[in-house]
Parts: sequence; structure tokens; C-alpha cells
Amino acid sequence: MRQRGDAWGDDAYGDDCTGTGTSVVGPPQWTEAIAGNPKPVCYVKGDIPKLKVKVQFSNPEEEYGPALPFEFAGHSSDFDFSGQGTASASGDVMQADVWLTTTGSFPQHVSNDNWPIDWKVRTVGDWYDLENNTSNALWVTWAEPYSGNPGITAMRVFWVTDKANGRSTIGDIADAIWGALGNHNPPYETDHEGYSTQVNDWRLLMQDDPNQNPPYVSPYYGYCDQQANLMKLALWMLGVSSEVRSVRASDGNEDGRVLRSQTPYDCEDYEISYCVPDQRWEWLELDFYGSGTPESMNDLEGCCVVGGAGGTWYAVWPKEKASGSAYYMLRELAGNAVTQRYAWWDAPHNTWVLCNQADASPPVAPLP
Repeated sequence: MRQRGDAWGDDAYGDDCTGTGTSVVGPPQWTEAIAGNPKPVCYVKGDIPKLKVKVQFSNPEEEYGPALPFEFAGHSSDFDFSGQGTASASGDVMQADVWLTTTGSFPQHVSNDNWPIDWKVRTVGDWYDLENNTSNALWVTWAEPYSGNPGITAMRVFWVTDKANGRSTIGDIADAIWGALGNHNPPYETDHEGYSTQVNDWRLLMQDDPNQNPPYVSPYYGYCDQQANLMKLALWMLGVSSEVRSVRASDGNEDGRVLRSQTPYDCEDYEISYCVPDQRWEWLELDFYGSGTPESMNDLEGCCVVGGAGGTWYAVWPKEKASGSAYYMLRELAGNAVTQRYAWWDAPHNTWVLCNQADASPPVAPLP
């Protein structure tokens, strides 16, 4: 599997996983060769796999004749497989393709593991254990991955199932992906040495590699809403519904200074007012982190939301979590030294200009 280059941006892999292929893997069950290792298999939790095996016998025709009835069986931690068939001559061997009956199902959780299966066969008399037992990489998602761009690749499915391995609820899955992204590099932010290309997709997971010659420095970075979108893509890959929503500053009041907002405590729309002393329209902005400088002003905090507007809100950068609505995320941010301030945008100079009136920095709305 490729580790660098544009691997996180590729949707198509050739048989050698060089990224030059044209075939795109489709959900929910698929296999794909990875650098000579056993092919990974991907299923959805609770699936019952249906296996087809090719059974070959070396030169038994001299003893058993042109047709050789046999039974074939396999065992793994969660399954038993069984089937029977009749092998016939094919060149120097006798062989047959057999669909196996499956007993058991995959567990009800995300998994990233190996899947060893012990095989045995008998023609007459006793069973014989086979020496060439199989072991595949096994990736189990929560549900069928959401289709869309970027698409499904081996690298992405491995990453999400590895990070959410063993999780058996949507909340635990979301927490695991959030934990793998928040306060981690990658994804990189604007303080990263080589940042030059702003993206909102899997390329945010491309990692610096000091062992390359010359050392590789990832050019990709993302702001809060772009990192939230990466979390959404990761959850979609696991089959978990999520969306990106915005949290904006709000004092929760309809006090005359606020010209436009949604209902109090909604915190998903702008609050705009006309400042008479300054004689201009001004926006209530988030101040990261209460520094009172133009550079710390921000329109919003982008969040990955699971369960709709009343569900769980995840901020990747800075790493915060809240439940119930955008308002509760705003309060979490306020507890992490985020303040609010009215400001206006000076387009010619590409900067925020802070309001200097007495009521220019209202507190976050108190609990209703």
C-alpha cells in the first residue's frame, strides 16, 4: 500500500496499488491486492459471508477414477464453513469449485483484524487438515459506506476501521474518529512548516516523512470546517451518517443591537448590528482565544455533527465536544477561552477592524 505521494487523494488503484489503475472499489463487500500481502476482505457488521473455494487434488484419478466426491470444511473464530462436491480431471490435477454453507456472522462492531481460517478435506474415511490455511486482512464497517467523492480505497478503509476497531455504537465510533483527528498532526493547521494547499478531504492525512531524501513535507492543511469535513468523510466510510454544521457567536439577546439572528440559542446564523457611533454594520465574531486582535477573529467554528442538529457536535480544531445544539458547543468554546467581539471587515486591507464601543464584546448567552 502506498504511504506517500498522492495516495490519500487517489480513488483508483491498480493491482500493484501504484495508483495508476482505473477500477474503483465498490461497497459493501470487496477485495483488493495490497503489495503482495493477502487480499483484504471488507464486510458490514453482522454480515454472513458466502465463500466459494477451488479444491484441487494432485493425480488421484489413478486411484479413484475420473470423478472424486469430497467434503470440504473450514473453521474460524466466528464461523464454520462446509460444502461438498465432485472433482474432475483438469490437466494434471482434479478440481472443483464449491460454494460453502456458512454458520455464524460477523460481530456487531467495527473491526480491523486478521481472519485466519483452518481448512480440512476428506474424500473417504478420515478428515485431513490442510497445511495451506488462509489468513486475510479483515475490515468490518458499521454499515455500507456512503458513496461519493472521494471514493472508497484500501488505505481509507484500513484507517477508519483501525481507528474505530471494536466500537459497537455510533457514539463510540464517532468519539474514536474524533479522537484520532483532534489534537493530532496530521491533519495539519496553519502553523505547519510546509502548508501551502488548503483542502477539506483525505489529503489532510498525508504525513511528513523526514526519512525521504530530501525529507517530505506535506503541503496540505485545513481550517476547522475543513477538518470537520474530513471527520465526516471518515464516518461516511464506516457507514455512519454525519454532516458539517457551523457554530457562530451569539449573545442570545434580542436587545436592539442584534439586527439578524435565528431564534436565541440557535447559534448557527450571523448576528449583525448597526453601530451608530461607528456608523457601519458589524458582525459578532468568535475571538480565538480572547486575544482581542484581528488575527484571532473568526466567522465560525466548523463541526462534524452526528444525529442531526440536536445530536452530538464535534469540533476537531480546537478539539471540543458538545451535545444538544450549536449553542452548547458555543458554551464549550467559551469555556476554552473563546470570547466574542463585534467587528467589521476591511476588504481593501483584508483584515477585521474591531469595534471599540462599550458593548462590543458581549458574553456568550447564559443557559436558558
